[in-house]
Amino acid sequence: MTTTIPHLVNRFVIDTDADFEDVCQRYESLIPTIDFAELTEVVRTGDLERRVHLSMDQLSSRFASFGDPRIGAVGAALDAKLAAILRLMGLPVPPELEKEN
Repeated sequence: MTTTIPHLVNRFVIDTDADFEDVCQRYESLIPTIDFAELTEVVRTGDLERRVHLSMDQLSSRFASFGDPRIGAVGAALDAKLAAILRLMGLPVPPELEKEN
């Protein structure tokens, strides 16, 4: 049997003033080899001026859908890692990633 359970996930879109190659290089140089990269789906899109827009889900909002506080705590820890990566890249950190969980 398969059950579908809809749930809300926060998605951030972070505008940058950098070009695609620069943002890709900075992001990929900061991501641990497999663990975090496998959990985060980052969509990198551009506009006509070649500025990159990063789009990613807030993992704590995704993990909270399981209804288990232990799983939610993992999502909150990953939110903190994502905030640190964005800071290291010199990009704005959404306030939802800064709050204590």
